[in-house]
Amino acid sequence: MTAPTVVPSNHPKLAEQALIALGTVKMMFVTATHTPDQDANDYINDVNANEAAGTSYTAGGIALTSVTVTLDASTNIVTVDAADITTAGLSVSARWGYVYVDTGTPATSPILAYTDFSQGVGGNTTVTGYQFDSAGIYAYAVA
Repeated sequence: MTAPTVVPSNHPKLAEQALIALGTVKMMFVTATHTPDQDANDYINDVNANEAAGTSYTAGGIALTSVTVTLDASTNIVTVDAADITTAGLSVSARWGYVYVDTGTPATSPILAYTDFSQGVGGNTTVTGYQFDSAGIYAYAVA
């Protein structure tokens, strides 16, 4: 007998909300000395050795506010979003921004997404704030 087809739950919004509820959602700024690996970088301890430092930036990253998880039932698209980063006086030299859930322990703090501040050009960029895409930080479709 062949194995039956497994269909994922149509409740990914609940799974995403449970993941985010593990701690505080933050963005950690990381320097260009780090090379992302979306297969190997699953927890923030995989990248925090290259964390950037700067003015009005606290080690561990900036806590995101107004974090939301939505599901478009007609398209089965789950979207995670948050308010833009507008920390007063922020100035950090970084290439990467990692969005993750801070559980208090880097080895159990899952990475949700990352962005390239240099937009593929390479090197560090001076970050003074960050505006997330109007469509959200990230989104994915469910079968």
